[in-house]
Amino acid sequence: MKPAIIINIFILVCVVALGYFATLYFDRQSPPVQTAPKSVSETLDNGQTVPAFSFTDTNGQTRTIQNFTGKTIILNFWASWCAPCIKEMPSLIKAAQADPDNIVFIGLSSDLEEETMLRFINKLADSQTKPSGNTIVFALDTENITQNLFQTFRLPETILIDQNQIMRTKFIGADWTDEELAAAIKNIQDTQQ
Repeated sequence: MKPAIIINIFILVCVVALGYFATLYFDRQSPPVQTAPKSVSETLDNGQTVPAFSFTDTNGQTRTIQNFTGKTIILNFWASWCAPCIKEMPSLIKAAQADPDNIVFIGLSSDLEEETMLRFINKLADSQTKPSGNTIVFALDTENITQNLFQTFRLPETILIDQNQIMRTKFIGADWTDEELAAAIKNIQDTQQ
């Protein structure tokens, strides 16, 4: 064998070995990644008040979460590119429309552009599912409330908030039934009476 080939093979072996040991080193330095279960419903029993935040809805109106005190709030973190979000959206809206005097749906979108979010909202099959006054409210999450305030990094996530602004139930993922959602809302409303 020519000396140049031997040197090239030696260099290649050294580079591979260096890459292997660097990978071992850095794998030990990084903390383990913890993933949330695919779908979880958990009760927020600690009586934690929803953090104060404001947003601008699709009608250009600036609102705060406190504007909805006295109503049960379905706070949904979603995006139009999220298939489970799209799957669950009609059920969430239907739940709010079932009792429009007492329930409000707030959908905070993690879409990057408002046009993308609006295109999805306009595609909703039933015209009654579009934003309507104080019952169905959509907003682009321009302040990154989803991640910064609620530590939600995996969509969809829905938090049910009682009439006194206390967070009661959280649905992570879209693997719940309409009956489970209705029961959770009823339970919240029954404890407020």
